[in-house]
Amino acid sequence: MKRPGWFYALLVMAVVTVQGQQKKITLQDIWGGTFRTQGLEVLNSMKDGQHYTVLNRDASGSRIDKFEYATQTKVATLVQSNALSGIPAFGSYTFSDDERKVLLATEEEAVYRRSRLGIYFVYDFESKELTRVAPHKIQEPTLSPNGDKLAYVFENNLYVLDLQTNMLKQITKDGKRNAIINGVTDWVYEEEFAFVRAFAWNSAGNTLAYLRFDETEVPEFSMDVYGNGLYPEPYTFKYPKAGEAN
Repeated sequence: MKRPGWFYALLVMAVVTVQGQQKKITLQDIWGGTFRTQGLEVLNSMKDGQHYTVLNRDASGSRIDKFEYATQTKVATLVQSNALSGIPAFGSYTFSDDERKVLLATEEEAVYRRSRLGIYFVYDFESKELTRVAPHKIQEPTLSPNGDKLAYVFENNLYVLDLQTNMLKQITKDGKRNAIINGVTDWVYEEEFAFVRAFAWNSAGNTLAYLRFDETEVPEFSMDVYGNGLYPEPYTFKYPKAGEAN
């Protein structure tokens, strides 16, 4: 009996399916990256318009690799953590406007959905010097346009570090948890308007504009946070429900 063409097509598909089912999926396949999609992490287009950089990580640490758009080939490694003293790895990076310096983020931890605390370093490509910005975790460090200063927020106050003299200047002094916030947004602005940094340099790099939030009259909301410990820990923050002070 003559079989129709679609019959043989289905037969081939069935054989392929059965053979495919013979392969066992191991835990190494699942967790080792066999089925992981490929992508580019922390991509930045360079000012020359001919190159881009990405963050790459492996067992030896992390690095910033430079690629050519036209050929998609790697042309250089700009920074690698295993060549820097005191940085086992970095999770993100930001160039200064002139691309002579790069800000490296390490030991990052989440505050809310978009806000982060971290230990940051500035690497100078010309001098090969590495500068730790602060001894403690800070928020939203931002280089000035010419890269000679860096502003950041620590404990709700705004600071400026002169990278040439290493002098630190405290811009605001009234910051207080669950009361006054300088330079970063409160929970509502971060959640509803999707931004955290609330300060900016002028084009000359000698002046800062910033927002100041007064949460004093906003009611507090408390909830248990489950971390790495056996028991949850209480967390209290300002949360304006409908009709309450904002």
